Amino acid sequence: HVGGEIEKATDIITERLYNYNDMMNNGMKNTLQGFDDSVSNVSGLLKSVVDELQESVDKLKESVDSLYKKV
Repeated sequence: HVGGEIEKATDIITERLYNYNDMMNNGMKNTLQGFDDSVSNVSGLLKSVVDELQESVDKLKESVDSLYKKV
């Protein structure tokens, strides 16, 4: 009879550990997905800023070159 109780307790512990691990894995996936989305958004914004900055630098170079040609 004791063996049956131990087996039952082991089954319950195993099931609860499985549920806990499953819950933790899903939580980590959600957290990491959110982090990945945030990094992607920041990366996209930085690319836009760098592209706009490059356009401004190119226009400034053109203006300076134009001024030197007039001198």
